[in-house]
Amino acid sequence: MTIRYPLSTLEVWHQFKIQPHPMTEEVTAETVKAIPLEKNFKIDRFDTVVVMVSEEAESASLTGCRIGTLRVIFRLPEQALDDYQILTQAPQYWPRTHLAYVEWFSQPTVSSTHGLPTTSRSTDSNGRPMGAVIPLSDIRQTCMLTPDFAAKSTAKNLDLWDKKPAHGIEGMSKIFSKSLSVSLFISNRLCGVNP
Repeated sequence: MTIRYPLSTLEVWHQFKIQPHPMTEEVTAETVKAIPLEKNFKIDRFDTVVVMVSEEAESASLTGCRIGTLRVIFRLPEQALDDYQILTQAPQYWPRTHLAYVEWFSQPTVSSTHGLPTTSRSTDSNGRPMGAVIPLSDIRQTCMLTPDFAAKSTAKNLDLWDKKPAHGIEGMSKIFSKSLSVSLFISNRLCGVNP
């Protein structure tokens, strides 16, 4: 299905900073990036983030949150083309805040092997990534993912791994299958799991 948006321009950013609630007296900001592979950027980078998706979202667990890969940061323009291709004021219902498009991972489940949450990329029935446009302010923090090598360790994958260096989870996901299971290595306070 093709959806037509009457846009002449779209402001896009490649990074933003968030300042998580400090657990100590030291206050640090995290830089979250969504950088596509272009001639200016030799390596693509799409950070993995924790997104608040319901009112039940907690600051110390994944309750009310989802994990997603940040793909683009943008803001809708204040002007748009109407049906006659005339530049006019954007519709009132368009959000005036910064937005993000994220591709979702499945809800984390605790692994019986190591006690850490595991997840995999969410796809529709055609194998396409499932995603959503969200307010940028719903992104709570970044999180690190690492492949579960035991789940998808085949000689073919290991050969590819040796020959083609990967850059973070995005590089690894190009080598391993779409259903790559990953482990979330995030602090115990976030996942609420006692190892």
